[in-house]
Order: sequence, then structure tokens, then C-alpha cells
Amino acid sequence: MRTSLYSPRRKAKMSDSGLDIDVDYSAGTTSRPRRTHCTAVNLCYLIAGLLIHELITCLPISTQIFDENQGISSPKPILSADEIPGGPYYARGRHLLVDLQGASGQVLNDRQGLEDTVVSIIKNAGMHMLSVSSHQLEPQGVSVVAAISESHLTIHTWPEHGAALVDLFTCGESADMLGILPKMVKAFGGEMSKTKWSLVRRGYDGMRDIDNMVLARQHVKKTLEVDVTNDLQNIQIWAVDATKEFETDQQVLKESNERQGERYEKNVMLFLNNVLQSGTKDDHVYHETIVHPALITHERGPERVAILGGGEGATLREVLKYKSVKQVDMIEIDEQVVDISRKFLPSMANCSWSSSKGYKSCFDDKRTNLVVDDAQSYFNSRFQGNPCNSKEEAKYDVIIMDLLDPEALPKITDQQMYSAQFFKEISCALRADGVLVTQFGEAGGVLQGTVADHKAEIVQNLAGAFYPGGTFVYRQFLETYNAEWSFAVGCKTEKCRDRWSQSPDTVDAIVNNRLDQRALEENNLNFGKLKFFNGLTMQRFRSYPSLV
Repeated sequence: MRTSLYSPRRKAKMSDSGLDIDVDYSAGTTSRPRRTHCTAVNLCYLIAGLLIHELITCLPISTQIFDENQGISSPKPILSADEIPGGPYYARGRHLLVDLQGASGQVLNDRQGLEDTVVSIIKNAGMHMLSVSSHQLEPQGVSVVAAISESHLTIHTWPEHGAALVDLFTCGESADMLGILPKMVKAFGGEMSKTKWSLVRRGYDGMRDIDNMVLARQHVKKTLEVDVTNDLQNIQIWAVDATKEFETDQQVLKESNERQGERYEKNVMLFLNNVLQSGTKDDHVYHETIVHPALITHERGPERVAILGGGEGATLREVLKYKSVKQVDMIEIDEQVVDISRKFLPSMANCSWSSSKGYKSCFDDKRTNLVVDDAQSYFNSRFQGNPCNSKEEAKYDVIIMDLLDPEALPKITDQQMYSAQFFKEISCALRADGVLVTQFGEAGGVLQGTVADHKAEIVQNLAGAFYPGGTFVYRQFLETYNAEWSFAVGCKTEKCRDRWSQSPDTVDAIVNNRLDQRALEENNLNFGKLKFFNGLTMQRFRSYPSLV
């Protein structure tokens, strides 16, 4: 309970297990509960008890706890895959924190109604009620605390402001917290559009991309656009608007609205198995970085290009800007990623610069050949298991590996995809003057620990399959990832190696000569003109020390 600006004196009306007690606190008594930012003294005792309860219910126990009202046994803790039997147990769970704003004051001031709602939420979510306690403040305000075998659910309200704070913690992963959230907000008289929330995993080693970039950010507006699980993976698309997160000073915001709008605009992000793939806010930085250094380094100007991965279509978008390109084979294992991206991330594959009839998807370009297959399986099929003995006309000028980071792949797949043998076969699948480019995850990992050793090994494997001194590692900071990302180019010829070191003016001239002029038009607003890459960018890429 917090101090009200409008009601300095209050009566507390407490109910526990159906017993109502009226207590009139006079201004002079030391026992009068003072309103703080969260709770009254009585509620603090209850929460302290819940914290002890939380520790007990999250730890493994030898006896079952039963709900006396329902006769339902509480769930037992499950030993996670990364725990050692007999070793320390880490109490794990998820914490949903909800800030209601603009909610119904009438709903938020109804003690019995809120108590009933709390009980209903718990039962409908399949959780197990142990006890509930509610407190009515006079003239307004309610606190409800429910103990559940999974842990607890609490709500504290400010009816005069249409505001409330809700706290739900559950052990384990069984509860559908994102499914509970909108129903809970509605039941408490609120609207999701006016609600701030975060979902924090506790007791886990490290945070996933989806936690850092979406779920654990309390003060950003976030909307789940897609959540689909198929035989291959889970696909999620989140729309995040971070502008509100930085509105700490309204006057400063008003004076710098244009700058704020540019920096904190809406970002629509694609996650596969909770790993970030792309974000619309700065996808041009990543995709121009992975595509253009390789394509301008190629001697002749590439005609046939293969893209491994890149299902959202943005890598394809950049490749199709080259007028020399006649065919792009895009090998993507999950066709549903392509279908979902076309619908929810249309800007990623926007090739409208090449059309006079409005929006055009790069997947509909006549040069695009979408192959739904595993990359290794595709190459084995195309080259009959031996690309080194295949005819030159069947090979590629440039191969782009836009796959998951090595550390995000299953171990056996990682060992196959980034082995010396694999890079040898990739080199053989390139024409005599071919170029390979790959991304291999966060650059910080290149310098630290076992991940660093593994990535250094990957680069050495790559270098062993290409021209001596013709492998180059470069980096770029990506705001969406909040990290520097690492890339590597492998050249098969001396000329290609030397072209990597061309001057900024020469690079700009090559870009101007090789890209379709329609994409370079100054008034082109359809994702044709390069937004990031130029000669100076290329010069900066060369300034990083290479691992080879």
C-alpha cells in the first residue's frame, strides 16, 4: 500500500478466510499502517510468508502437499536436463510482473470481486489454490494475496488512478503465462494496450535472446504476432515499440521527438527457438554487411548465387540488386518461415524497386529459386555427393551461409556444418573464382573462452579450403542484437584476395556499376538504395585484425 496524495487517512478493512475485521487507526497511534510504494505492514508479513512458501514449494520434497479444498496434489519439481542427480538443485520459475493502467476503478475497489477473480484465474490456469487473503482500504484500495502450490499471485490497487500492480510467480514451466496474461488483465478491468508487463525467468543460467530483447523489458510495448511450432522449430514474431521505455522526461522528449522517433521506432523481430534472427529496425545493416563485401570482391560480378538459410528474404533482397545475377538458389529448410515472413515481415523481402506495379516480393522475382531442403542434403543431391568432381557450369559464383550461429546449432549439426570437410566441399561447389561468405555469431565470443576456441577453429577450417591469405574476418555492431556480429569471407583466387583491399572510392565505383540503376535512384523509397554499405564501411571492415 502506498501513500495516497488524496486520502492521507484510511481505515483498513481486513478479511482472512471470510472473517472481516474493522480497524480504525487514529492519526496519533504508532500502529497505524503507513502507505508505502507497495504494501501495508500486514501485507508485508504476508509476502514474507509467501517468500518462505516459495522456497519450500520450489524445492524438492518427500511428501506431497494437498489442497484441502480441492484434494489436488501439487506438482513435483522436475529435474532439468542440465542438472546433475545428487547435485545442487536450482529453484526455477517464471515471474510475471504486470502494471495495469487505465483500468476500471470500480473493479479495482471491489475487494470481494477481486478475491473471486484471483481464485478464478488460478483455477482456470490449472494452478493449485492453497489460501487467499484480501484487505480493503478506506476510502479506496484493495490488496489480495493468494498462496498457490506453484508459489503466489498478488494484486494491489489504486482505484482513484485506475492502476494496479500484479505479481504472479510459478515454479517450473508448466503454466502458460502468456496465455494467462490477457485474460488476467481483462478480468482485473484493464486493457492490454494500456498495460506494461514483463516475464522474467528465474534460476536459469543466462538469458535467452527472447528474454533480453522482448519478455524481460517491462516498459516497452510488445505484441506477439505469431507463435507457431512445427516439426522443425518454434517460430515467433514480436512487434516491440521501445519509445515509451525512454520517456523519463516529457519536456526532453517533446524537444527531441524527431530524434527519439528515429532511434526507438517499432521493431518487428523474428525468433526461431527463442533465438533472434532478424529485426526490421536495422535489418539493412546486417544484410548489407553479409552480402555486399562478398559480391563486390568477386572478380567478374556474380551470376549464380546460393543462399543457405535466410528464410525471411532480406539476404535475397540484397543479392537481387546486382544486375549480373541471373539465378539465386535459396535453400531454406523450413518453408513455414518463408510463408510467415512474407505475411508479417514484408519489408524484409521488398523488391518493389524492380516493379512499376506497387509492392513486389523478392520471392516472386523470376531469378529466385526457393529450395525447401536441408543445406547439406541439397548439396549432396545437386553434386551427387562429390562437388569437387562436378562440372564448372553447375557451380556457384558466390555462396552465402546465413544459418544459425554455430553455438545455437545442435552439436552434431555444428560439427558437420563447420568442419574442414564441409568447407572443402563448399569450396568445390564454387567456380574457380568463387567467393564464400558466412556469419558466425557474436564477435565477443571470438575472443573469450571455449566458444572463442571453437570459432577460431571454424575460421581455420574455412581458411584451409581457400586461397592462402584469402580469408578475412570482419565485424559490425547490430543494435537489434545489442552486440558486435562476426562475418568471414573466403576467396579462391589471388585477384579476389587483392580486391578485398580496394580503396573506398573504388568500392563506391564498383557498387555504382554493379547494382541495378533502379535500386540506386535517389527518390527510391522501396528498399533498393543501399542504406548502410559503402566504400568507407568496407574500409572499416578491413580495420579489424583478422584471425587468419
